[in-house]
Amino acid sequence: MAHNDRVQKIHNLVKRGDWKQAYKEAKFIAKLSNTDELKLLIATSLWNWIKDQVKRNQYDEAKLNVQELIKIDKKIIPPEIRDEFPTIFLTLGLNYLLPDDLKTDTASFDVQVKLLDQYIISNLKSNDLLPETLADANIIKKAFTLIESRDDSAAQQELSQIAFRSPAAEWHILLRGLIAHYNGNDKNANESWQRLSQNRPTAQIAKNLQNLFIQQNEKDHELDFVNQFSSFNSRSNSKLSRKIDLIDNLRIVGDCLKSKKYREILQRIPLIRKLLQNFDNQTFGRILRLIHVQLLERAQSPVVKQFVDQNLPLPLDPHGNRSYALLADRVLRKGNEQASWLNDQSFYWNKFIDDISHIDVLSQPMKSRAKAIVGHRIAKLLVTEYEDVIQHTAILLNENNSDEQHEYIKAHMMLEADSLVHRVSSAFDRAINYDPTYLDNFDSMKNFVANLPEPVRMAYFPSLHELDQKILEYNPTNIDALNALFKSSLEQNDNAAAAKFLEKLEQVNPLSKMNVYYKLMLQIRLIRSALSRKNLIEAKQRLDEYTQIQAPNLMFYSFDLLYLALLYIYEVLSDNLSKTRDVFAQGKKFGIEKQLPIIYAIILESKSIPLPKKIEHNLHNKFLASLRQSLRSPNTLAALGDLIASSTTENQQYLSSDYDIFSIEYGQDIKDDLMELGQRYAWRNEKDAVCECRFWWMLLNCERVRVSTSKGKVDIADISDVMYYLYKLMAIAERGVKKFPNSVILSFLALDSECSDTLLKYANKSLTGHKKLQKLAERYKQFLQSNSQSKDNPELAKFINVAEEKIKDLVSLSEIVRRGWQA
Repeated sequence: MAHNDRVQKIHNLVKRGDWKQAYKEAKFIAKLSNTDELKLLIATSLWNWIKDQVKRNQYDEAKLNVQELIKIDKKIIPPEIRDEFPTIFLTLGLNYLLPDDLKTDTASFDVQVKLLDQYIISNLKSNDLLPETLADANIIKKAFTLIESRDDSAAQQELSQIAFRSPAAEWHILLRGLIAHYNGNDKNANESWQRLSQNRPTAQIAKNLQNLFIQQNEKDHELDFVNQFSSFNSRSNSKLSRKIDLIDNLRIVGDCLKSKKYREILQRIPLIRKLLQNFDNQTFGRILRLIHVQLLERAQSPVVKQFVDQNLPLPLDPHGNRSYALLADRVLRKGNEQASWLNDQSFYWNKFIDDISHIDVLSQPMKSRAKAIVGHRIAKLLVTEYEDVIQHTAILLNENNSDEQHEYIKAHMMLEADSLVHRVSSAFDRAINYDPTYLDNFDSMKNFVANLPEPVRMAYFPSLHELDQKILEYNPTNIDALNALFKSSLEQNDNAAAAKFLEKLEQVNPLSKMNVYYKLMLQIRLIRSALSRKNLIEAKQRLDEYTQIQAPNLMFYSFDLLYLALLYIYEVLSDNLSKTRDVFAQGKKFGIEKQLPIIYAIILESKSIPLPKKIEHNLHNKFLASLRQSLRSPNTLAALGDLIASSTTENQQYLSSDYDIFSIEYGQDIKDDLMELGQRYAWRNEKDAVCECRFWWMLLNCERVRVSTSKGKVDIADISDVMYYLYKLMAIAERGVKKFPNSVILSFLALDSECSDTLLKYANKSLTGHKKLQKLAERYKQFLQSNSQSKDNPELAKFINVAEEKIKDLVSLSEIVRRGWQA
């Protein structure tokens, strides 16, 4: 074969992607005529063959080919191929063979992540894996084995060794979700898996597991019964005619479902049962269940009753009580028929709980779980009934009644509400006793208790703290309970307990940003506690520890301001007055341009850690002297507003004193100054925009408190300052959204200020109709849908939670307005 023909053959092999054969052919011809074209073909085909081998996990063969590749003169290898070297060489653990200009820093976090993923998935152990990364990878592998052998506790113990910033932390989350699934908690499994990075293989594995495990049950109203059952196996050919007859009946049943001829279906069921008698009971059970589902959802109540009475005992429903409960729910929900023979749902669900004990196909644990699920449903029905009573009471109390009628309605409704709370409490207790490991009962009880007046809650329910402790007894890794217990421990000034709960959170939820936020919060408390006890050695240690916490880019200034304030107080108590000037200089490291917010933070902290009177007096004078000048700086207003807003809403010990300090000592000075300035502040970043909004939000709330306490009732004619601050907040938030369209907080504040404006107009009866309220509720829902992944961010979670509550309030108020009460 001529030389040119041989070269053309190699080009054809390259076009087909047959890199191996192209490389061999090119090497053979090169022995006879080693042209530049052949050298290029050798390099190109060999490199593509190596990449193909890596894709097929043929790593040993690929390594041998790399040894051949590096022998080729680098001048022959095209630049685009050389650029691909680092990724493939790193995958094969051959980073050391690369030229110096292409070598990768294998100790970097991103590289260790890739190598660890390869090792776990493909068992490809690279020489570049750091010892600690390799150790974590082996822990993940061991935990996989333990989970599959159902030793979850041992797996959790192994996984607790994975550090927060380890390259294996994502695998920890994946396995934690898998453990949750195996324990029947698909909700927690989904929550864990949703937090996985989409560019890691863990996310794809989780997606596959979700598709495999968590199947969506969608009702098909147009079931094709023939396709469902025509393939069942007859035991002999002699029964072929019976099979044909059965298929004809099933076809008729399917047609009747489509045309809603439900009574004809009832007539066919005995014939189908007879055709399958002593022949295929399992198939008949499937047919009966499918018909049952369709009738419950679509047929009139007399038809359903006839079906149930004729076919008892139904699968998992020996006396029909479950069927009647579901039917009662549908009749009430759709409201398209009257069924006087039906009782309320709770009546049938309670009877069904007794039936569960006699369902032999369920094991004892399954019976307990089934009773707990039904008990939860009964309790939720009573909760809905209680909410209806409260809403109806609000409507009646706002009608034009005499004082005597008003008091009668109030007393009567309070008695009814109190009775319902007692029944709700008993229902939850009963449901929990059936199966305490079914945590939905605890969650629903907590949601109900959180909205009860304190005297009512104390009469019938344990505290939220006790409920969370109970949850941990049955599920020690429940993140919601651990979060709540950490916060309640801080509220009770029990720093030691808070530290224990935080340690547990870091074990079970290592990648959560909330943990870092909690760590900063706890550290501030520990510093403050040490200074209050005049333990300066401990205070210095705690201050140093604060600087070692690797915090993410926080959206607020308050933590750093409080740290600087406590550092100032430490220097004063240590008689290092000369060093107090350094504290103000440190502010710039945290992005705080002026001294004003730091001075205010020191004044706040001095309320609980007294300073010498002379120093305190100087601080007050300094604050007032620098007020006008500092507020003109780009971010001082933002930092000051954030500190005041945070301390008034998050630290209860400051609640009254903050309002006093701000509204009495400095409030009027700042308000007058702001109204005179009337300028736009320059924002360096989103943080400044967010915190300036929080400043105006805080001013708005201070003015609301003043008006409500002095007037007793808000009247728009008398609250010009409230409206001024509200419209200022709306304008700044809207400007912020335009400049930072992806900001969750600014989007929320723009929407929330508009909502406040709308509700004030309703309060003044200058706005009527309920559709505006419904549209606002829809916009809050859209906000939640767009930011559903933000709940794990501590600075965003509070806004997500408020949005959820606003939806409930707006829907409730909309219904009240629709019924004729202008709220």
